[in-house]
Amino acid sequence: MTIQMIISGLLISWVCFYALSKLLKERIDYKSSKTWIGLLINALSLIILYLLTNNLIRIIFYYIIFVFSVTIAFKEKNIINIFFNSFVVFFLFFIAEILFAICAIVFLNYTIDDIKVNCFNTLFGNGIVSLLFFVMINIKYIIKFFQNPNFMVYLKNNKNTIAIFTVSILTISMLLYYIFFEIPLLMGFIYILILSVIYLMLILGFFQEKSQNIKLQIKYEMLIKNLNEYEKMLEIQRLNNHENKNHFITIRGMLKDKNHKAYKYISNLLETKIADDEELLYKTKKLPIGGLQGLIYQKLLIMKEKKINISLEVSKRLDTILLEKISDLTNQHLCAIVGVLLDNAIEAVELLNERKVSINVYSEDGYLVITISNNFEGILELNKIEEKGYSTKGKGRGYGLSLAKQIMERDENLKLEREIIGNMFKQKLKLKI
Repeated sequence: MTIQMIISGLLISWVCFYALSKLLKERIDYKSSKTWIGLLINALSLIILYLLTNNLIRIIFYYIIFVFSVTIAFKEKNIINIFFNSFVVFFLFFIAEILFAICAIVFLNYTIDDIKVNCFNTLFGNGIVSLLFFVMINIKYIIKFFQNPNFMVYLKNNKNTIAIFTVSILTISMLLYYIFFEIPLLMGFIYILILSVIYLMLILGFFQEKSQNIKLQIKYEMLIKNLNEYEKMLEIQRLNNHENKNHFITIRGMLKDKNHKAYKYISNLLETKIADDEELLYKTKKLPIGGLQGLIYQKLLIMKEKKINISLEVSKRLDTILLEKISDLTNQHLCAIVGVLLDNAIEAVELLNERKVSINVYSEDGYLVITISNNFEGILELNKIEEKGYSTKGKGRGYGLSLAKQIMERDENLKLEREIIGNMFKQKLKLKI
C-alpha cells in the first residue's frame, strides 16, 4: 500500500460521496465523525479490493461496501433510494473512465497496455477521472434527469427496467474488464452467456409489463372521454323512464277489467324492470357529475347483468357539482381509479356463489370519499396487492391496481386505504376537495 494508492482511494471516495450528496439533495456534514468513518471505510475497501483482485468481483464487492458506508455517512435512510442512487454514481463514474480512455487513445495515441500502466489505478489517471466525474455531476441537466420525480416513480414501479439497466452495465463492465485485465476467455464467454439469457428474460418481462399497462391506460382514457356525453344521455333516460312509467300505469288502468293477462304483464314489468331501472337512475343522480356519475352507472349495469347483489349508498348532503372544484386531470385520475376498483370488485365476485359489491359515496373532512367493498374467498395478501401481476384471479391479471398506484403517486390529491373485515375487502378512495 503506497501513498499514491491512499490518496487515490480517498479522492475517489470523496468524489463519489459528493456525487451522491447531489443526487440525494443532502449536504455532506464534514463536522460529523460518521462522515469521516464512512469515507475511510470506503477508501480502505477500495484499496484492499484493488490489491486482492482485478476482475468484476471487485466492482460488486465495492458497490456493496459503498452502500454500507453511505448509510453511515448520510442521513438518508431509505435503502431503495440509497441503492439506486449509488448505482447511478457508479454508472456516471464508469462513463467518466470511458471518456478518459477515449481521450488517451485519441490525443495521446495510447494502446491498451499504455492505458493499463499509465492511466487506470495511478494517481494521475484517478485524478483525471475524478475531475471528469466532478464536472459531469455538476451539469444540471444530468442531475435533473435522475432527480426527475416522474423518472423516479417510473423506476420504482418498473423493477424490470432497473434490472435491465443493472445487467446492461454489468455486461459492459465485464467486457471492459476482459479487455483490460484479461479474464480467461472461457470464463468471459460463460459470463456473457449467463448475462445474455437473464437480459433476454428481463426484456420479455419488461415489454409484457408495458403492454399490459398501455392496454389498461387506453381502456380507461377512452372510457373517460365518453363519460360526460354518457351522463347527458342518462338525464334524458331518467326523464323517458319516468314518462314511460306513467304511460304504463295509465295503460294498466285501462286494461284492469278488460285483459287480465296484459294487465298482469304490465304490472310485473312496472314492479321489476322499470322499478329496478328507476332505482339505479335515481341513486346515481345524486352522484357528482363530470364523469363519475356515468362511470358508476355503467358499472352498475354490468353488475346487474352478472347478477351481482348491488348496494349503492350516496350521501344526501353530497353536492352534485363537487367535481367542478378540482382540475380536469385529477378528475380523470379519479374516474380511472374508480374504474379499476370496480372492475376488480366485479372480477373478484363474478365466479362466486355469493356475489356482493357495495359502493358508498360521501364527503368527510374536506374529502370526497368513495368506498368499494366486495366479498371474497381464500387468502388476500394486502401487502402484495399493488404488485404488477399479483391477483387472486390467476396469471396475467392484477395490473389494474398497480396502474392505480402509479396514478396516485403522480397526484397527491388522491389517497387509497384498504382493509379486510371478515370476508369483505374494503377499499376507501379519498379525493381532497
